[in-house]
Amino acid sequence: MNTTLPKDVQATVDATKRAHDGVTEAVKKNLKAVQERNLASLVFAKTHKQPVATANQLAGIQAMTFNEMVRDAPVPNMLPKMTLAAAEEMITTSAKAVTDTALEQDEARERRIRGILKLSHTEVDGKRLTNAKIARLTGLSPQLVGKDLKTAKERDYSPDDDIEAAEPKAVPAAAMAERLGTTVKQLMGRLDAARRQRIQIEGTSVNPGGRVMLFDVEAFPAWYRGHRLHWVTLAEFADSRGVSFHDFYSRLRTARAKGLEWETSDVLGGLTLNDPEAVAAWWDPVAKYEDAVLHGCDEHGRRNIAGMMALLGLSENQVDWTVRGWREEGDLPAHVIDERGSRWFEPLPFVAKLRGLDTDQLGQSPAALGLTARVVDALRENEIGTVEELLRRRPEDLAKLPGLGAASVKTIERKVSEAGWVFV
Repeated sequence: MNTTLPKDVQATVDATKRAHDGVTEAVKKNLKAVQERNLASLVFAKTHKQPVATANQLAGIQAMTFNEMVRDAPVPNMLPKMTLAAAEEMITTSAKAVTDTALEQDEARERRIRGILKLSHTEVDGKRLTNAKIARLTGLSPQLVGKDLKTAKERDYSPDDDIEAAEPKAVPAAAMAERLGTTVKQLMGRLDAARRQRIQIEGTSVNPGGRVMLFDVEAFPAWYRGHRLHWVTLAEFADSRGVSFHDFYSRLRTARAKGLEWETSDVLGGLTLNDPEAVAAWWDPVAKYEDAVLHGCDEHGRRNIAGMMALLGLSENQVDWTVRGWREEGDLPAHVIDERGSRWFEPLPFVAKLRGLDTDQLGQSPAALGLTARVVDALRENEIGTVEELLRRRPEDLAKLPGLGAASVKTIERKVSEAGWVFV
């Protein structure tokens, strides 16, 4: 056999070596991160007397892993000195490092397995490479070569697969949580609750080093969603929307009194889970409406009394009494009344009625405001052909348009003000 390998074969050998080096380096980093995570978890639970379950969820580990940590741990007075906040931060930081390095390790292992498989189907000088020859070329042991080939067969890999494009079949907790759109703490909490209910968990394993729980990228999400574990508690939903549970639940109680219902799940016993899509379908419009009321402007640009006050710089009494007078005369400007009975005005007709302006001017060219032909042409080139279209742009937005400099915008602002209009 030639001592010099064909270029394509040598490239596969080199890629396999790099992959194995990547596994080795990731294992070292993973061991260090695991040690830091374990020490911080012990300080959290033992020194500061925090719940072990909380430590496990923060660290993304199982109860049995914590028990092993306790068995091998130094006595409490020999643990590192750190505050509760520092311990919690170290758990979170090191747990992420554990996840990242475990994922790095598994990705490198995937590349090595595919490289070994490709070499096992390679012929040099008319002879297929043996396991022993592959081991000598790559620097791996024959046993590891055999193990990788067995794994490749179990996973139904092809020697034609791209080595560098290899993706892991299983990922750590943080990566799975991201895929599921949740947090590690919530994911691990769901698993703990499922175990208490004696639900058989599918699609999990431990990485070859035995330090990180792995989740099959296909089997686990199917099991998780099949048991509706992606559904949420009301507190989790409120937290995801950045609203206090008290505010959220007070609105929910009112809605339920009016007949609001949605499907729930008690698969986890006393932990009631709610269909997140159903909760969002109710809550998001509520939050959107309350935000509109707070800021005085809805998604269509219509304004309530508070919104018109802010727009025109008037007091509540000035606007409120004006609107009352129009209503008594049966001559309110363009508006809508929503299902809650709130009135929303189109701002420009409101301004026109309040200031005695001609609404026909809204459909005219900006030249009607006394703007020069150059400015009007620049506006037209930016698809602003009427006074109304101009008034629906903010001055700061106009300044960003091609052909309109700071001086032009100042002129536009002055002409709009002189005409009695406002930007909306």
